[in-house]
Amino acid sequence: MVIVKPETFVYWQRKCFKKYWRKISDKNRKPGRKLIKKEIRDLIYQMAEENIWEAPRIYSELLMFGLNDVSEMTVSGC
Repeated sequence: MVIVKPETFVYWQRKCFKKYWRKISDKNRKPGRKLIKKEIRDLIYQMAEENIWEAPRIYSELLMFGLNDVSEMTVSGC
């Protein structure tokens, strides 16, 4: 029979708990932002350089082109 301090036992339980939930939450998730196509990224850079537009304007122009899979946050992050 091994006797341990209560703090040690609580530490082991917390460690196992963290490991379990990390495994569960990371199962189907990939880290980072969803990638956009290179052509769309180049178009965003070109629009920003030539017209001195900011993210809301570029985003609305992309919507007019029919590119609905890009968000305004993605445009501002480029």
